[in-house]
Amino acid sequence: MYKIVPLILAISLFASTSYANYFVFVNPSNKADPFWNYITDLAVATAEDLNVRLEVAYSGANRIHQSDLIKDIAERSEKPDAVIFLPYDGSIMRSFTTLEQAKIPFVTLEQVFNRQMFPSLGRAMETYKFWLGEYNYDNQRAAIELMSYLVERANNSIKPKVDESLYAIGIGGDFYQSSILRMNGFSIVAHANPNVELNHVLPASWQREKAKKLFIELNRKYGNTNIVFCASDQMALGVVEAAKELKLSINKSLFIGGFDWFPETLTAIKNNEFTASMGGHYILASKAIVDLYDHFHGISPYRKSSMAYRVPLSIIHQDNLNEFSSLLTPFNAENIDFSLFSKHLATQRNQKAPEFTISNFAKAMNQQNN
Repeated sequence: MYKIVPLILAISLFASTSYANYFVFVNPSNKADPFWNYITDLAVATAEDLNVRLEVAYSGANRIHQSDLIKDIAERSEKPDAVIFLPYDGSIMRSFTTLEQAKIPFVTLEQVFNRQMFPSLGRAMETYKFWLGEYNYDNQRAAIELMSYLVERANNSIKPKVDESLYAIGIGGDFYQSSILRMNGFSIVAHANPNVELNHVLPASWQREKAKKLFIELNRKYGNTNIVFCASDQMALGVVEAAKELKLSINKSLFIGGFDWFPETLTAIKNNEFTASMGGHYILASKAIVDLYDHFHGISPYRKSSMAYRVPLSIIHQDNLNEFSSLLTPFNAENIDFSLFSKHLATQRNQKAPEFTISNFAKAMNQQNN
């Protein structure tokens, strides 16, 4: 029987440092994943600003590896103050039970699992008392807003006649809830607009190169595409590469949207090579660290049975890009002090902490840059 060896990266400043708290962030992917490692960069910087000892464990997008990692963490003699992770369908009950029995507080990111499949799960602090809260966002509503914007831009630019259609393609990530809900939003808007015709909807496994190849194949098959909705910016950027190779006119006859707000994406929007990106959710692990820090210092944001969407998403396009100009450059830990968002530290300074939203994150970045 083979033994899974967890890939763990412990991030610390000095072995002798006295930390305020010790948290473990279980990155659901691997070091090659640009989105989750951008989240990790922000999380590490947040922990440093709060003097929190943060350990990052990579589960390699594998529910079994993740479950074994969490079991290993729970069985240690030195247990963390809290664990942050993204639960999967196939291992959610095991992971929750493991942490609950070890009496380790934990919070969860996103909601890739189908809640209807787990009626006994309950909400935060109900069945599982050590489950403090969820960090999620309304994927379907965000997708509806993004697709509506793409349709509006296409209608205004192409101005199809009454009997003409706009042709759309939807490229999803996988079969977890985040992708499913985004594609649901895409479909809702497509079906609500009588002049929008769906050419094809299919997954590309969140992969840029795969999305590029798929779009080339689909464009050859259908011959006319006006809107491409992608469940991630990485896939959308693959479509942009394909569109350039096919010499298609982006933002004239072809409108492309995605999720994630990568600096590369925002630069592409600025250069009129990408239509719109929905995002802001890359602060979710950082927000969890700030909230946990405050929780352990007597100012807890967590409420039993809470169903709140803790990380609102926003859309970026050319008309509002200036508001988020500080996000155009790759993240530099020196450009922001995450301790500004701590309510505990703000109280000690006789100040009021701003809410940790993506808009305030961008403002803080601007202030530091200036």
